[in-house]
Amino acid sequence: MKVMLSKDKLSRLKSIDLDFYEDCVYGKQKKVSFSKVRKTPKVEKIKLVHTDMWGKGSVLSLSGSLYFMTFIDDSSRKVWIYFLKHKSDVFNVFNKWLAQIENEIGLKLEYLKSDNGGEYYDGRFEELCTNRESGE
Repeated sequence: MKVMLSKDKLSRLKSIDLDFYEDCVYGKQKKVSFSKVRKTPKVEKIKLVHTDMWGKGSVLSLSGSLYFMTFIDDSSRKVWIYFLKHKSDVFNVFNKWLAQIENEIGLKLEYLKSDNGGEYYDGRFEELCTNRESGE
């Protein structure tokens, strides 16, 4: 403001008195980084996978989908995204992803973590889990 006043950009102002504002000073302090805490080592790939489903969108995607589903590996943070035209496609998409990833990596999925949104409350998922536990 002092510079603008010296260049006659503030014609109605005759002088400027800038007081010390404590909040401004504290707001400009440098950030202090967090202390270095050892992180627990990550488990092997696809031992724990996080999943979520988004939708129903108000606008169709280019492929005509209204939903999408994500899978995130807790170890590698790799993300898989699948687009779905119908919410009822969840089981088929999950089976497709599971078969693909277990064949590629050569390991079995142990834990699937979701937000309990309801997309996995289906008799077919329960049957799949039961069959996997019994080794079928």
